[in-house]
Amino acid sequence: MLERLYILLIVLLTATACIEEKTSGSSLIEAGDVVPGFAVYTADSTLVSNNSLKGHRAVIVFFNTSCADCRRELPCVDSLYRAMKDEPEFKLVCIARDEEKPSIERFWKEKGLTMPYAPQSGRDVYNLFAKSIIPRIYICTREGVVRFIFGDRDMPSFETLHNTINAL
Repeated sequence: MLERLYILLIVLLTATACIEEKTSGSSLIEAGDVVPGFAVYTADSTLVSNNSLKGHRAVIVFFNTSCADCRRELPCVDSLYRAMKDEPEFKLVCIARDEEKPSIERFWKEKGLTMPYAPQSGRDVYNLFAKSIIPRIYICTREGVVRFIFGDRDMPSFETLHNTINAL
């Protein structure tokens, strides 16, 4: 009986790892809003900020590698990065929600991912964009305006991401 209780607890914790709280007011940024001021360093020490993204069609992804939805979506996002990384007007950054470099690095190596990521020990940057729910993908114009937002309920395919970026 106690074993079943432990199994149920593990299942419940796993199921809520990505979403925390499903509320209609989980997003702080909506399509049409300006990207909030932020600055992060990627794993290779490159500074990425809202200002450095201006002038580019930009994709900002929030993730945690313990999130099952993120684990499914990140390879798709990496495919977009590989297809567009040499285009001068394109930038992409993945920003961790409460995850540090060692665990992200292991996942990136395991999956063969190449896109830049910014480890974050907390949620300071994430909290500028949302209250809960990952993955979150923000597609932004050259002017720094969010045009499209994708989340765990509408995770886009490579084709959707590629077409959305090219439509900007």
